[in-house]
Amino acid sequence: KDARHPGNAQAFIDYLLVSIYAHNSDWPINNWVCARERKEGAKFRYLPWDSGCSFGYSGSVTNNTFAKIYSGVPGNAPISIYYNYLHQNPEFRLLFADRIQKHFFGQGALTDRNISNRYAEMKAVMQPIVTYVQTNYNKNARYNDNVQTDWIPRRRAVVFTDFRAEGVWPSIAAPVLSREGGVVSNGFALTLSNTNASGTIYYTIDGSDPRAMGGAAGGQVYTAAISVTNSIVVRARVLDDGEWSPVNEATFLYAYPFDAVKL
Repeated sequence: KDARHPGNAQAFIDYLLVSIYAHNSDWPINNWVCARERKEGAKFRYLPWDSGCSFGYSGSVTNNTFAKIYSGVPGNAPISIYYNYLHQNPEFRLLFADRIQKHFFGQGALTDRNISNRYAEMKAVMQPIVTYVQTNYNKNARYNDNVQTDWIPRRRAVVFTDFRAEGVWPSIAAPVLSREGGVVSNGFALTLSNTNASGTIYYTIDGSDPRAMGGAAGGQVYTAAISVTNSIVVRARVLDDGEWSPVNEATFLYAYPFDAVKL
């Protein structure tokens, strides 16, 4: 009923982004799972499953995963049908852009830095096994480091080309925050920057969307630094000639000053 409802679409998009980045070539016709708790009000969650054909194991770093998604439509693959239907809704496409902004920028899980760090953690676990095989069975065995040396350096540019072609990544960039959240004090001054050639920044500090459903402006126009005097959730977008950027958001926890304790 609502293509932007967090319980319906947000988790679905997050699920898609993982497989789009990794290009699971044995998906979505196969190897998808959707489940919920058996209780009133429980929401369905989409879960990666059997993703062994990812990160170039079966496919290329340049593969367009959206083509794989659409290939499942003729056979009524559920994930393909859901995406094909939802993609027609402009609210869903903007929500898709919002989730790209969250996961591919800043501290997002799909930034090159965080993927590389996670890969290094997994490699450290596997390396002793490779060493054991080298020592006891095959001295020529080597750790395949293609993910680190090829996939991570190249994949981001590929998926962003695909995002733009698919219409889920607009030409208007999100505002840049002078700080990506965290603990602040003493009336910290948060600045927002518009890196586009034109456009107006709209923002809120209560966690609501500065863009109203349907496209009207719902937040304040940014004109000066925001003085943080309590804990807030900032969300900001740029509006330029009727087109909205993805939302950029950050949570600021305010450390209240206190009087010195006298003993």
